[in-house]
Amino acid sequence: MGCDRFPDLSFRNKVRISGCRPLSLIVIVALAFTGAAPARAQTSPQCFDDQEETPEGYGPTDISAVSGNTGLSVAVNPAATVTVLKWPSPSFYDQIKYRTTDRAEPRMGALPNEGAFLGIAWRKSSTASWTFSWLRNWSATQHFADDDNDEIVTVFKKRGIGLTIKLTDVVANDIDALYRNVAVTRTRSSDARFIRVISFANFNPVFSKTAQSPSDDWCSEEANDDGAQWIKDADAVVQERSGTDASTGDPSGAALAMGFAGRSNGHQIGEDSFAGNGTETSAYEGASDGKLSGQGQAAGQVDTAVADDIKLTKRLTGSTTALIVAAFSRKEALGTLGDARDRSI
Repeated sequence: MGCDRFPDLSFRNKVRISGCRPLSLIVIVALAFTGAAPARAQTSPQCFDDQEETPEGYGPTDISAVSGNTGLSVAVNPAATVTVLKWPSPSFYDQIKYRTTDRAEPRMGALPNEGAFLGIAWRKSSTASWTFSWLRNWSATQHFADDDNDEIVTVFKKRGIGLTIKLTDVVANDIDALYRNVAVTRTRSSDARFIRVISFANFNPVFSKTAQSPSDDWCSEEANDDGAQWIKDADAVVQERSGTDASTGDPSGAALAMGFAGRSNGHQIGEDSFAGNGTETSAYEGASDGKLSGQGQAAGQVDTAVADDIKLTKRLTGSTTALIVAAFSRKEALGTLGDARDRSI
């Protein structure tokens, strides 16, 4: 799948992409191995438990569409959850936590806060309480924008509140950035006049693997997380790790940054409640009331969320664009994020 440029959609965040390169067969092979896990994936010391009664030992593949370049490749499922985020190439490490066990289970057995996905909060007035829902719980349809590009369009509808969300996902051709444009449309009778878009992610920064063992990026997730930090000046969440790649002996690193194309309206970095005894406050749980705590850092196993508000008091449509980028270091990730924002103006 390739494309010459991002189509002229009706939002302010356009991305100029020249000569998109097609994904090779190795992308499809690499994306197929999302792994298996016992009940708490992030703390499991085993890749495969031969005592576990799991229909698919290494996990079913929760993928419906792929967008990428030769550096960053992203796969989403039918609900537009990012289930695979391969970087620094399609055949290298998966930088997102998402481990499946059984296609008969919700999310194919992945934990509730695994992957990267979007939520919507809405209210009638600026003083009312927020009502919140993850988009993956709405009815949805999905398709490519056309037959000659890798721009993924997922349309969500919530008839009871009169909202339609058009999510357009695409990885830029020449920078390692995922653009997630969120276009919100309300009916004239809808009470949803204030909208909050929450971009959530549970990153899994990986820079090394054991020689002759390609599974460290999904098998040893409990060792791949080293906290996250909110960078105020950059208006972004960053997770990073660095060290020596055990398979090569060379210095290596991985950094993931997430923010919006414009200024955000909130953030939270939480300790991963699903990685331990459930007493921590995760960003996933924190978003459940439509409000983010503003917590700016956490150590160890973490998840993250950033929010942006759209006001629909005098109009029926509005949009914002969430961004996820990957690089070798925090400095490079923030530089890539800046480049991605510049293209969105």
